[in-house]
Amino acid sequence: MAFPAGRPAVKVEKKTEWRSAFDRYWRHVVLSVVDGRATLWYNGESVGQAEMPKIETAGASRLALASFTRAEPLMKLEDLIHRVRVYDRALEASAVRARFEELSSGVHRGLVYPGTFHFNAGPIISHVTTGSATLVFETDRPTTAVVEYGSRLPGDRKKVDADPRTIHQVQLTALAPASLYYYRVTVRDTEGKEITSGDLTLRTASPRGEPITFAVLGDTEARPHVNDRIAKLIWDQRPHFAINLGDLTDGGTKSRKPDWNLEYFLAFTQLHSRVPVFAVPGNGEWGDRELYWYQQYMAAPVDQGNAPGYYAFSFGDADFFMLDSNPRETDFKPGGAQYQWLEQQLSRSTARWKFVCHHHPVYTSSARGSFSGKTAPPVDEAALPVTALYDRYGVDMAFAGHIHHYERSYPVKAGRLGPDGVVYVTSGGGGGNLQDFTPVRSWFTAMSHRGYHYCTISIDGGRLELRMYDSEGSLRDRLELRKQEPGHED
Repeated sequence: MAFPAGRPAVKVEKKTEWRSAFDRYWRHVVLSVVDGRATLWYNGESVGQAEMPKIETAGASRLALASFTRAEPLMKLEDLIHRVRVYDRALEASAVRARFEELSSGVHRGLVYPGTFHFNAGPIISHVTTGSATLVFETDRPTTAVVEYGSRLPGDRKKVDADPRTIHQVQLTALAPASLYYYRVTVRDTEGKEITSGDLTLRTASPRGEPITFAVLGDTEARPHVNDRIAKLIWDQRPHFAINLGDLTDGGTKSRKPDWNLEYFLAFTQLHSRVPVFAVPGNGEWGDRELYWYQQYMAAPVDQGNAPGYYAFSFGDADFFMLDSNPRETDFKPGGAQYQWLEQQLSRSTARWKFVCHHHPVYTSSARGSFSGKTAPPVDEAALPVTALYDRYGVDMAFAGHIHHYERSYPVKAGRLGPDGVVYVTSGGGGGNLQDFTPVRSWFTAMSHRGYHYCTISIDGGRLELRMYDSEGSLRDRLELRKQEPGHED
């Protein structure tokens, strides 16, 4: 019987790398009874024995499993207890240890269904343009892949990845703008076995002049049961795409593979197999400074004079500038790599609406430390220099996560409130431990909310509407912006 990890009741020596990965996520508990004497096994080790009280039964015995989750109201029993087995014999030590090693090895490898041929990530739509779409998916073993796609079923076009591998990135090209496509992924292992994703849909990016709606969320780490709820609520609104503001997982580094498979993809594949996701890296993904899994799973473009972790894309009447705020001490000041790249990109942008996204917020009212020291300063001095570019080139909104709550600023320009400034939005309520605000309202705060949430932004010509919904689907904040630019009539 496996339980999600909490504070361990006993100390267990971590003998292998996969065992430590299992310990971080799960607890394996076995109760074996022989002649009225019970032995308790915890993560493959015997931790105690006791006499079992005699139980008088009339007819069949019953086993009841229940959970009490006051602190996690969205959690269900199946989020707590997995892979329960009842044996008609007492297990020996070797059998208990073998089962534990099997389970812990599967967790370490990020296997959702150990021993079964399956997708343990995706398929997800990691990037779309007006003429292309990039699919990413992972299997539990090396496979070849075929993607069938087209404007109707069955798809009349194919893309083949003939090299056996576990993680596939497949780009579909020569697509029409703002168009619906059906697709199906079929993978085959070295023994000839096949599995399929089933029939799914994607939509290419909208050109200029078309209205769009997109979702924004951040810090989806740690709680698949919250992620699942938010993914379903976002899907109900059928946005054109979603933006994730970083810390997709609780620890997205190379050694933390289970975080991706058993947390993020377990919850969000249902959404991102149909709704494209554009993500920026958070400090969780940056821990090894390699962005190892981020690069393999998110497939962000690196063909714009940029390094992995930052890029730009267009959708409808908006341009989006996705930054990596982890090296902001060097990159976000004049002369820094991203500063120079962003200035070049912004100077070329002719979009009516402009958005910047990065993980660490410029302005925050967090009561918990987030940048340095024990208390978060209201302004991140390391990120502040790049906001001069936001002001100069007319950025409308800057989205960030990192702080696990919601906060929207009044328009800010050059460090002061003003009607033509940038609206800063912190949206870090996707699943991480919630954080609170300082006891005194900040000078820049227009709206704040402590709770799990997501945002939608709709653009139609010169009108923009931001809405923030909580994890119950209730509207908690709304903002409308209007603008008229030369050559446009609203």
